[in-house]
Amino acid sequence: KYNFDHSYSYLNASLGFNYRFRYNTAALYGRATLGHKAPEMDFYVQNFVNQPVERGSVEQIKQVELGYRFDENTLTFSFTGFYSSLENILFQVFIPSGTSTIFTPPTFNSSQTLGAELELVYIPIRKLYLRLNTTVQEARFKKFTYYNTNGTTTPQGPTVSTAPLLNPLDDDFLESFDNNKVNDIPSVFGDVNVSYELGKIKPFVNFQYVGQRYANR
Repeated sequence: KYNFDHSYSYLNASLGFNYRFRYNTAALYGRATLGHKAPEMDFYVQNFVNQPVERGSVEQIKQVELGYRFDENTLTFSFTGFYSSLENILFQVFIPSGTSTIFTPPTFNSSQTLGAELELVYIPIRKLYLRLNTTVQEARFKKFTYYNTNGTTTPQGPTVSTAPLLNPLDDDFLESFDNNKVNDIPSVFGDVNVSYELGKIKPFVNFQYVGQRYANR
């Protein structure tokens, strides 16, 4: 059992605007946000037995979006460009070794995403609705460094340096995967829905598409 007392102090802020014009049927809007994410409860709950509860890292999140919206009669659509970045992303590997577990030194990484989103509703004839929602984005690791133990679990040096080898006599090294795509995030995904009003019921046909994505790092 370990006693610990960790506190995290940070500032979150968001600023946005919405400007309507053309008889209130069109608008420009934008938003900028600075946020932070403290370690989740699982960071403490899932701590290994006989391991000290260390202080976690706070992730920094930046988001910016700028868009245009149009809404008139039979056509409504919005087009939004966005950018987001995450800093100080903790990555650490736990390697089983006999009856114990080896903790690789943590690395702190960053990612960024640039993309655009289109939402559209079109009514070509009365009671017939065509809906489209699609996103195109590019999410990559600006920095992703992995502590590679090179197939061994013997401790290989007291500290992590920026050198390719941690120690001339050791086989551990820091491996860089900078600029690789972020796992689990597709470059393209979308949703198309066609519906028709028949009294109190509204039958519809729906198609969803999710592009290829890496299942792991």
